[in-house]
Amino acid sequence: MNKIHEQMATMVIDLMKQNNGSMTKSNLSKSIKDLENNRFPVIGGLKDIGLIVDLGSYSYRLTDKGWKFESFEKLNYESSIEIRLAESNIKANKLNERNSKYIKYGFIANLIFAIINVLIAIL
Repeated sequence: MNKIHEQMATMVIDLMKQNNGSMTKSNLSKSIKDLENNRFPVIGGLKDIGLIVDLGSYSYRLTDKGWKFESFEKLNYESSIEIRLAESNIKANKLNERNSKYIKYGFIANLIFAIINVLIAIL
C-alpha cells in the first residue's frame, strides 16, 4: 500500500473501532471518500496483514490484531523486529547444529583417549 492507501486503511480501522469492530461494505464506502475506487489495495491490504476479515458477504470485522492496531509506522516497526528476531533465531540454530557436531567429535576423541590411557595403564 502507498501512503494514501495507508491513510484510508487507518480511517477504515478507526471507523470500525467506533462501530463495535464491524461495518458493512456499503457503509464503509459511504463514510470514506474514494474507498470504492481503492477497495482492492485498501481492503485487500488490511485482509493480507490480518487486521480485518470478512463477516459474511456484506460486512467486515476487526481481528484482535485490528483492535490493537495504532499506526502503520508501529506495525512496520514491529514487523521489522519480528523479521530480525527470526533471522537471529535461524543463525542461532545453525550455530547450535555446528556446535553439536563438535561436541560429538569431542566426546568421541575423549573416549578414545580414555581407552588409550586405560590400555597404557594395564600394560
